[in-house]
Amino acid sequence: HSGPVVLDAKIFVGGNCVKDEAGNVYPLQKLSDGNYMFIATDIPAFGKKEFFLDDEDMLPEPLLKQEDYSFENEYIKLDIDKENAGIWSIVLKKSGKEFVQKHEILNEYYYVSGRDPSNSSGSHLINIELVESGPVMLSYKIELKANGIHSMTTEIRLYAGLDYVEIINTIDKEEVYEAEGVHMAFPFDIKDAGVYIDEAFAGYWCEWEQFSGSNKNYFTANRYIDVYNME
Repeated sequence: HSGPVVLDAKIFVGGNCVKDEAGNVYPLQKLSDGNYMFIATDIPAFGKKEFFLDDEDMLPEPLLKQEDYSFENEYIKLDIDKENAGIWSIVLKKSGKEFVQKHEILNEYYYVSGRDPSNSSGSHLINIELVESGPVMLSYKIELKANGIHSMTTEIRLYAGLDYVEIINTIDKEEVYEAEGVHMAFPFDIKDAGVYIDEAFAGYWCEWEQFSGSNKNYFTANRYIDVYNME
């Protein structure tokens, strides 16, 4: 497994990079909150790997690129719609596969007042800014206002060397005691896709592995929801 590691600024003892037991060198990035981050790679299952701060100066290969509201790493190119504050394109660079449906926005907020889905409204963009830019991570912070909430903040992250996008939605919800619905839309362009939902001790395929007449108004998930086809 590979993933980002954050070093708390309060215990950071200094260094320009990180090295592992074999002497491999990893870039170190100072974040806007004062903490530091690096990408730990190839951690064995049920095992460990040791990393050490080092004073060696390094010029890491520029794996992350950013221009306006578009950014990319070795695997993914991502574009943010600055009008709707969502993602209008995620392209897997090796195959050229687009994962967002045409004319749709990924991670778009919808609020339904009452029980009629046609009575829905979107969000209004307050601010969008690039908050992290370095050799380890690029990150955009988006602030929104919408019905049903006081505010909403979305952070979209892309890491060097990792083949996924991280989306963090933080909602300050209003107290509403009438029927309502808060939705985040994920219109993936995946033909004949199945949806697998992970639960505490197992998982199930939506529609295929549910009893007839089971509740379809909402689904509970533990760690992840997998949307994919055989391609």
